[in-house]
Amino acid sequence: MASLAGLPWVELDRQAWQSVGLLAAELRDRGQMLPLTDLEIAVAAHTSGAALWTSDQHFRRIEPLLAEFDVRFLS
Repeated sequence: MASLAGLPWVELDRQAWQSVGLLAAELRDRGQMLPLTDLEIAVAAHTSGAALWTSDQHFRRIEPLLAEFDVRFLS
């Protein structure tokens, strides 16, 4: 855990949690159920303006729903 101490921390406030819920509802309406943790990570990265580097393909479903979401996929 000490190796993570130098990383920036993003707090999810009430508005961010509402965004998580709206994102989950939008995906559910499209027949797609994704892990809540993926939605939380996406909203945290999006609201903080951070790029998200991932190999998790779930984020391909989230990417079109968040304007200017900077997600980069590892091979």
